[in-house]
This record gives sequence, C-alpha cells and structure tokens, in this order.
Amino acid sequence: MGNWNLLGQVQLSNILENSFHQGKVAHAYMLVGPHKVGKLATAIKIAQALNCDGDNKPCGGCTPCNRIESGVHPDIQIITPTTDEETGRQHTVVRIQQIREMERSSSLAPYEGNYRVFIIDSVNSIAEEAANALLKTLEEPPSSVVLLLLATDEASILPTIISRCQKLEVKPLSEHDMFNLLTENHAIESVDAKLLAKVSNGRLGWALEAAKTPSILGDRQKAVDTLIRAIDGDIEEKFKISQELSSFHNRDRKKLPETIVLWLSWWRDLLMIIEGNSDLITNLDWKNLLEERQPFFTSKGIANHMQQLIETLDYLNQNSNARITLDVLMLSLEELYASTP
Repeated sequence: MGNWNLLGQVQLSNILENSFHQGKVAHAYMLVGPHKVGKLATAIKIAQALNCDGDNKPCGGCTPCNRIESGVHPDIQIITPTTDEETGRQHTVVRIQQIREMERSSSLAPYEGNYRVFIIDSVNSIAEEAANALLKTLEEPPSSVVLLLLATDEASILPTIISRCQKLEVKPLSEHDMFNLLTENHAIESVDAKLLAKVSNGRLGWALEAAKTPSILGDRQKAVDTLIRAIDGDIEEKFKISQELSSFHNRDRKKLPETIVLWLSWWRDLLMIIEGNSDLITNLDWKNLLEERQPFFTSKGIANHMQQLIETLDYLNQNSNARITLDVLMLSLEELYASTP
C-alpha cells in the first residue's frame, strides 16, 4: 500500500489508497473543500502516485515524487489566474487561452513520467468560455492525462463538468486534530497552535501558511482594529472607513469578504461572552478586548447586526456597489451602538 497519509484526512486517504491499489484511476477528479483546507496538497499527492517509481505509490522518496513535491516536474502543471502583462494586475479568472494551452500540452506524450497531470486551482475561478473548453478535454481525455479540479463549492460549476469527474471531499479538520498536527508534525509552539487551531476553521493549509507568514495574523489584527475604529468613530469616521475599504476592494476583491467574515467571527465571540459561554470563543487573542466591550451591547442588537454583515457578504458576492453596501453597514453599526444601554 502507498504512503497516503493525508494529514487528518483518514477517509479520503482510504478512498485514494483503495482505488490506486486496485488500479482504478479516474481521468478527472474534483477535489471539493473550503479555501486552503488542503486540496492542493491532496492534488500533489495524487500527482505523485500517478508518476511514482516506487513499489508503494506514492512512496514520497523517489525522484519523481521529490520533483513533484518541489514543483519542478515537467509533466505536472498547476493552472491559476495569471497576471496581466500590461497592467501587472492579477486576473480574477482562469482564461480560455490557458485552457487551450492545456489542451495543446495534453495531446503530447508525458515528457518523463507516466501521466501528464493538470491541476486547475480553482475551477470556481474560471471564465465561462474557458469552462466550455475544459468540458471538451473532459469529454475526450487522452489516456495519459489526469485532470485535478480544485473547487470551494459546486454551485457555480457547470453540472456537465461535475458529472465527468470523480468527486473527492477534502474536509476541515477538528480543532483537536489540527492542534495535534501543528504541534507534533510541524513543531509549532503549543500556545500558537491553540490559537491557529481555533481561528483556522479546520483549514490546515491556512494554519500552516499563517504560522510561516506573520502578515496573515497581522491582517487579521488590522481587520479588528478597523472594526474598533468603526465602532468608536462618529458617523463621519464610519463613512471614511467605508470609503477606505471600498477603494481597497476595487483593487483586490478577496480581502473585503475576508474582513467581513472576521468581523462576523468577532461579534459571534462577543455574543458567546454575553451569553455566558466564553469557553466557546474562537479568537482567544481577542478575549480581553471582547470582555471590555461586553457591557456596551445586547445579544439582540448583535444578532441583528450579524444578519446585516451576512447580507453585506451576499451583496459583495453579487458584485453590488461596494461603497453603498458598506455605507449601509456603517449606518447599521451606528444604530447598534446607539440602541445599546
């Protein structure tokens, strides 16, 4: 049997181990799970198994396995939205030119391995015409090609694409498993691992990235600093924050929804404290701040404001005008603070 020890993914490891052991390899897999939960790590492991030289595939120690792990194997290609050469801005979607280039490459024999493997990260970020071109490859895949499509959800993906892939679910880890993996496998200090296990929502990829990149937790802190500014500021300050965030959103579409989700998490923790369940809070490093703020809010007021935050997320996902959406949110915050004891 191979080395399918996908960290914390026992069920997924068993499915892959059994299918590869029986020689039942699909021509396309769709790996579904939350952002940074470990889908790419799983895809890399599948690519290793397909091209491994060892007896127990994937062995993790042969030359192909090592080259794939290092990202230098010529038969493995990861397709993501590219940067525009003229403007330097990141495209938001995988474009049709990239899929056509993949089609051309897929018609060639593997350069040095058994299979050419194309990993599309993510198939949710793929232009409509590119999705139709991808469908053509899925309908008539060359025998030596395997496609690995990474997806955060299936709602926005063509049903015809979904039906041509074997679905693999990459699930978030439990807090307990996450803590153990971070401390035992990655030598992360217990106090840091406890926080990461809480705030990662079971996404191992996110936790490992945050452990290595201080700016990730730094951005999280900036988000709560902005929230406190908005809570404490007068209406003029609130609209100023709305302007700052909407202008930032026009440059980078990912950050604002992440900020709103963090704000939701902060209010949820405050609600837990007010309701006497402080042991259930997620953001352990904000506990003192939350306890300081507790007397100024009511459970009902917070619940209503959280609903407004959820609506804000929905509007942003529908590409509504960010400035107007945020102004409405700031007015909701003004009312919330004014109506509390």
